[in-house]
Amino acid sequence: MAIYLRCFVKLDFKYQDIENRCESGARVFELDNHEAFQESFCLVLKSKKPNKVVISVPHDGVGFSGLFGSMLSQRESARTVRDRKVWPIATGILSSTEDASAIRGLMPRKYLDYNRSWPDPVNYYQHTQLGSTSALDDERLSTAYLAYHEMIEHLLKIGIDAFGNEKVLLLDLHGFSEQPEYAPVPNGYDLILGTGNRGSILYGDVDIVMGEYLRERGYSVFIPGINPVDGKMDDCFAGDFTTRHHSRTSEVNAIQIEVANRFREGEEAKILGPKLVKDLSDFVNGYAV
Repeated sequence: MAIYLRCFVKLDFKYQDIENRCESGARVFELDNHEAFQESFCLVLKSKKPNKVVISVPHDGVGFSGLFGSMLSQRESARTVRDRKVWPIATGILSSTEDASAIRGLMPRKYLDYNRSWPDPVNYYQHTQLGSTSALDDERLSTAYLAYHEMIEHLLKIGIDAFGNEKVLLLDLHGFSEQPEYAPVPNGYDLILGTGNRGSILYGDVDIVMGEYLRERGYSVFIPGINPVDGKMDDCFAGDFTTRHHSRTSEVNAIQIEVANRFREGEEAKILGPKLVKDLSDFVNGYAV
């Protein structure tokens, strides 16, 4: 089904009242258990019942580059690659559960990185990154950035109000193609969990439980410990702004999940992708019980 997205170069939308925007915003279509709508370059699939799990997808935006051309300033000295076909994993999970909601940042990463801090850059990888990068260089995009994170906060609050902070989980979905140096040979990791060395896990061991659950189903999974793997350097894909910020401000557990390319693109993905979606869906459904 085609989705029409309202695109404005002058981004003057503000979330003065999140709940009202959810009720009266741009409706797109409805799924069996979710309502979908878009606002300020965000696509939201909101469960019709309180969600225990919120899934965010910051780096699988759509092709607005040709539309904007030189009207918007690109981010300088920053990673701009798209995590292709991560969003279908999120929608696949939602198709089998009413206990999760999802949000997708639509702006291309070369203009806006929803998973970086703004206005002050923060470097969470002090040992292995050279300097910090900002979410955006063009301040006209700040509205879209703030709308994305305020919607995550809003969706988390729905779950918190219904179930309590300890029962709500944020999953930030990403894709990766380059394996860490410490990955097992020859095939590397299928999934890499990122929690800032368990800094975004405030209650219990949901990260360990998820990692072991996936290992039991045949996946090679990196589960971070309290310390980096070699005791000195940062773990790769240890989580950035989304998980670290929202776990602290909303006081919930948050996990960044990196999915290897073979589950998303190519012939292998036609078999591996649906299996991963089913296994993640089963975990979400089990977590929500």
